[in-house]
Amino acid sequence: MVRTLVLAHCFIGAAALSTLAGAAVAPETFAATDGLLRAAQWEAARTSALERIETYRATLYAPLLGGAVARLAVTEAGLGRTEEAEWHWQVAQDLDRSALSPEQLASFGSAGAVLRAQRTRRAGEPPSGMAVDHVEAAPAGLQPPRKVAGEQVKLSAAAGRVPIPKGLLVEVIVDAGGKVRAPVVVGSAAPGMIWDALEAIRSWRYAPARKGDRAVAVFHELRFNMPVPRPLGELVTLDSQAVTAEADLRAGRWREARHHAHEAWEAAIRDPQPRRQSLAASLALLALADAGLGDARPAVCRWQAAQHLDERLYGMDVSPYHAAGELLSGHRWGAAARPEASDGARPPRKIARTADAGLLPAASKGVVLLAATVDEEGGIHQPLILGLRSGANEPMVGLSPAGLLDPTSLGAVETLDFLCGWSFAPARVGVRAVASDLLLAVAFGHAAWRGAAYSAENASSQGPPSLKGSSDWGYWAVLKEDPKLISTGLASTASP
Repeated sequence: MVRTLVLAHCFIGAAALSTLAGAAVAPETFAATDGLLRAAQWEAARTSALERIETYRATLYAPLLGGAVARLAVTEAGLGRTEEAEWHWQVAQDLDRSALSPEQLASFGSAGAVLRAQRTRRAGEPPSGMAVDHVEAAPAGLQPPRKVAGEQVKLSAAAGRVPIPKGLLVEVIVDAGGKVRAPVVVGSAAPGMIWDALEAIRSWRYAPARKGDRAVAVFHELRFNMPVPRPLGELVTLDSQAVTAEADLRAGRWREARHHAHEAWEAAIRDPQPRRQSLAASLALLALADAGLGDARPAVCRWQAAQHLDERLYGMDVSPYHAAGELLSGHRWGAAARPEASDGARPPRKIARTADAGLLPAASKGVVLLAATVDEEGGIHQPLILGLRSGANEPMVGLSPAGLLDPTSLGAVETLDFLCGWSFAPARVGVRAVASDLLLAVAFGHAAWRGAAYSAENASSQGPPSLKGSSDWGYWAVLKEDPKLISTGLASTASP
């Protein structure tokens, strides 16, 4: 998979960006654990990996938890616990297809070689050397598996605090002995939810599927926290502009809906006490209007951003909104799969941007760390606010779980919406387009925030030349040339 750090200084309204591929998780993140692995100190390495897992259960950024779980798998291979190693290696790949490179595995000796030899499964694929039936496609007479033992999946407090929906779809193999094997997350999910669920189902036992009197292995789907559709008005309280936009959407008046949804968005930003829930509802309405107007890319991005800001919208019933609802129903949070590992890929290239101006108060300034997936067509999926800070000497923190937003958090949310208006040429391996991860550190602010505060963020304090001295400068954002900020920001926002 490609991880992209956007490194060029470009203001809103400026030209296209250049990008640079690179590992976002700093090497020092797992240096202590890796040192123990290379020294074959398996028990100590296992303890270190489990401590990292406990920390990163609270992260929004799956490669952090994936890296910790991959190292747990190495320790288990080193201890001769091959079955556990194979399970956790598959879990690590569900979290991050690039967890531990072949070169890193080789540095861990025979334990790494065990994992290098293991073929990780994709959805619909059988494990190597095993015949597996599809229950739905099987002839009459196949009896499906039946669970006979195993505790219910319980979400940890750390994973529960992560501000994204907790839905999860997993495909497993129930083998002829009734054991659960080779879990594959279909789409994606909250990293801690993946760990908690897959650790629980590892111990489940089934009465196996049977053809006549013969036990057989089958594919089996497990669903957790799937959405139960409810009308938007039952999930959140809508202001008058949002009520009008929602009525326009039901009537298929897309341009009017877009206008009124934008008014609702502006009203939510200008509210003296801005709330995440109001901004999320406005983003959902904007997404439906975009979809109705045929603008699918920003529609999908804003729809998923809305669910990040308010998890309740994961259960929003979009069926009353005609073709727009039909489009978005297939793009709830988690629908986009984790990108595959793509060694040597050229990263995505920014080709367009849009911007509004002047909505934020002067106090809205800072830096926000954003993550997303760029699909094979350049569309943005599952945008996230990983962390934010108000100044160069402030720590990076997560978006407040409380309803009210401070000025810095408000600026971060506005920047998240800007991201949905940007488009990319996708990453490529040769001539083939591939999906990729994207990480961006974005400095943002208002015309009033010029001098020392912006200079302290290692950026020009003068503004874009065409706007220098303009009273219409308004809100701006600039992408940071600071990979270290990204790697340290990831680490600092992962703690519970």
